[in-house]
Amino acid sequence: MWRDGLWVLALGLAIITIGFCYQLWLSFNPHARAQRAQLKGDGVHVESYGFDLSKLGDQVKREEIVATKLHRDEIPVLIDPGHITVAENSRLTGYAKYVLPTDRVIGVVFHSVAVAYPIQVMQVHWVANDVVGGQPLLVAYDPLAECVSVWNSSLGDYSGKGRNSKSPAAVFRVSGLAMQGRQLLYTEEPAGQAGGNLWDPLRGWIINGAHASQELGEGPLELTPTVLQWRDWVKLHPDTLIVKRDEDLRESYKEDTYGPYYQDSELPYAVTPALPLEKLRGTGVGAKTRGIGIVYYGADYENKIFIPYETVIRSGTKTPDGTYAYGWAVEGFGDFTLLGRPADKGFTPATVWLTNDHKGFGGTGHYQETPECFLFAWFATHPYSVIDVPGKEPIALTDPPKGDLFESQIQSLNR
Repeated sequence: MWRDGLWVLALGLAIITIGFCYQLWLSFNPHARAQRAQLKGDGVHVESYGFDLSKLGDQVKREEIVATKLHRDEIPVLIDPGHITVAENSRLTGYAKYVLPTDRVIGVVFHSVAVAYPIQVMQVHWVANDVVGGQPLLVAYDPLAECVSVWNSSLGDYSGKGRNSKSPAAVFRVSGLAMQGRQLLYTEEPAGQAGGNLWDPLRGWIINGAHASQELGEGPLELTPTVLQWRDWVKLHPDTLIVKRDEDLRESYKEDTYGPYYQDSELPYAVTPALPLEKLRGTGVGAKTRGIGIVYYGADYENKIFIPYETVIRSGTKTPDGTYAYGWAVEGFGDFTLLGRPADKGFTPATVWLTNDHKGFGGTGHYQETPECFLFAWFATHPYSVIDVPGKEPIALTDPPKGDLFESQIQSLNR
């Protein structure tokens, strides 16, 4: 039997067994357990996370803040990670490569500098406290809600000094608490002492404490981030930089940590308000449907639209490069176009991005609030939204308050 090569199979099984036992040891050895025991948060009681919730912002409901299965600070955020160039990435081979053509990236342009944040890196870190062009940049990715938020150099301490490479100020970390389907971040003070200010990375609201209800920073970037495949991003921005990885965690970047979660319909924690799934029966749209969220600001009203990626792929017009172009005409605002790339052989999810994002802060216009988000998280924050269901007329999942201008928004959408 050994001459027939059975020893090769035995050796392979031995290697697999040793590797499995090693991973178990890493997860359950006394040192690892001791480290986790020092972290705050028991996954059940919000109070165990160590944040003072005695004073909340006017827009915050205490019952909407929930504990997740994470401890506070369990996620290792990136702090001033640095970058590599496209040429440096091209010279790398195998797993050493930071990004491959079909990998998804979060693309950001900040002070005329383009930077790509690979999703497989952000799934490990969730938060990148970066410095681009000498100015601080916060990139937040919540893999449980598939939400992406990017904020500018005004983020820092409350004195308005901000963070930069010479005088670092506040650092953002993952709190382990969630609200309306999204993880909350919190600020760490420059001295290294944990600050008590929870922060909503989608809206920019400070959640608790003396600064509750204030906005930390001046708002999102001049160019809203996009989530697209690397080949599409580097085509748009050939001189882009790529955020550096933490080499101590390079094995973690290879793991498909959230694949099983994306395949089932269960939510990671209680979400309020809850998505009315009964209204979505027969539409092919569910709680974990990926989509792009857009808010239109009129003179005296706001229109909120969620467009599933599948709508763009199914209803769009195929282009020579394999993407699909999908347009909207909104009365009073003009046209805009979305480009979508289908899922890559069932491994890389579909990607969709807005090509003409002309925002109108302080007046009329439109603003892309999130380039990617699961419907359950978008709805919890924007319950009075139009959903562009594939192959059907746009629908509203929540009846608007009496006298609201919501119904006029539905009539203003002309495909």
